[in-house]
Amino acid sequence: MSHSGYYEIVGSTVNRTGLKMNVIAGNILFNRLHWHDSLEIICCIHGSVQVRIQGEAYVLKENDLVAVNCGLSHELTEGLPGGLQLVFSVEPSLLRLPAGSRYGFSTVGENALPKDQKDICEVRSAIARLAALLTPDAADYKRWRKNPAFYQQWGAGAMDSEEQWYQYHKELYHILMCLSRHSFQPGAENASGRPLDRFIHCVEIVHKEYDSPLSASVLAERIGFSEPTIYRLFQEHMGVSLTRYLNSVRVSAACGLMENLEGCSMTEIAEQCGFTSLSNFYRTFRQFVGVPPREYRKQRQASAGLRGMQKDLLLQNRFQPFWQLPYSREELRRIGEGQPLSS
Repeated sequence: MSHSGYYEIVGSTVNRTGLKMNVIAGNILFNRLHWHDSLEIICCIHGSVQVRIQGEAYVLKENDLVAVNCGLSHELTEGLPGGLQLVFSVEPSLLRLPAGSRYGFSTVGENALPKDQKDICEVRSAIARLAALLTPDAADYKRWRKNPAFYQQWGAGAMDSEEQWYQYHKELYHILMCLSRHSFQPGAENASGRPLDRFIHCVEIVHKEYDSPLSASVLAERIGFSEPTIYRLFQEHMGVSLTRYLNSVRVSAACGLMENLEGCSMTEIAEQCGFTSLSNFYRTFRQFVGVPPREYRKQRQASAGLRGMQKDLLLQNRFQPFWQLPYSREELRRIGEGQPLSS
């Protein structure tokens, strides 16, 4: 499955060519602002994660889901350790939306559907069943360690059997059928090109240039807003102040460096992530992560053997693949049958 646009969680599941739909299972701790031409449904199975779509923030908790329409910028933040999310994505060529329409399919935000609404339950279960088909777990990873050829065998074919191939398509089209009942034509105030797009550009600047001095005055000059407007928009659309948002991006970048690069000193990491001093870095890092940077690096080094499976993640993103989590494919199958995740 291919994407165009700025898409960042890659390499976290086995690549299967020729498929127009995929499901990623894992724990998203932080996935910075991005967009792509596919439709995406994010399901929270355990824990919680905050999703921002075109600047609007929603918190997904257990059994929540949200559809992210094609081309909309979004990011995921504040994921919790041990959480589990399923991310379903499908290429737009499979969608038959009328021109200008979108899907309004979510359990959060304005016009949210109940978690036990029929289509919500069916889509959540179908995505879990697809994840059980497509997602390797810890037992599969152990097999890879013993026999690297197993990884290639897993990725070479779409499914293990003809029956699974048809189940894949059955679940896919059932999801699309449910979605078709929830399309709408957005009003003029929600159409693309609204002033909020300039604020999205402002957020992009923060993500791309977090290592340089940034302030409300710098951002205001770059995008043509006043400083008070910058402060207001961050509070209104991100739910936090500009300072806190910028610090969260810098801390996430520091976590990525510590998880993926060896040999960098704390001073170098602080400088590369835009902190003005080592003391400021230590104080801010502990505020967001709960432990000092050195302790965090020590904890992450304990699982360093798994990092090689996700080298193509951008350093700023933080994602735990399914095989790192204490869940199995069998549990995904049970979720697909409407059973709760085992504690």
